[in-house]
Amino acid sequence: MGGACSNPVALVFLKKPQRPRLGRGHCHPKRTTTPVPSRQGWLPLHNAARWGAPKNVVAAALDAYPDAAKIGSRGGYEPLHLAAMGGHLATCEALVAVYPEGAFKKDNNGRTPLAESREGGHKEIEELILSLPGAREMDEAEKAMRAAELDALMRPDDMDVCFNQFFLPA
Repeated sequence: MGGACSNPVALVFLKKPQRPRLGRGHCHPKRTTTPVPSRQGWLPLHNAARWGAPKNVVAAALDAYPDAAKIGSRGGYEPLHLAAMGGHLATCEALVAVYPEGAFKKDNNGRTPLAESREGGHKEIEELILSLPGAREMDEAEKAMRAAELDALMRPDDMDVCFNQFFLPA
């Protein structure tokens, strides 16, 4: 079985990497330490958080690019949002340790990592976030604000006035 490989995917990996040819007057491409985000705006840390990479992988991604914990994707998701959605406690612990303010950031839909953890039923992550200083007070204030908004939107008197005005004959 010593024949040549015929799998096209494997062949790509077997080829020697080609250096780009630069013509006269061209300099070498710039090398950067900033990772390039995906189409969704995800950096390697976003992927590690979303898929629950081991804590040492998350730590390595943070060491390589510490500001990645603060960068939101196109949907406004920071890595802590993604880890909370997936229920990855170890990842959440690592992210909260370096960027605790991320627990209070809202995505483009106004949702925090706390809301994501609650929706997914991830009690350990919910308790981790609520253990941060000021988190319980902020959560209570958010609940009170939502209740007041709903109360203002759903007053029964307004519903009767609208119904009478538009549906009853004059």
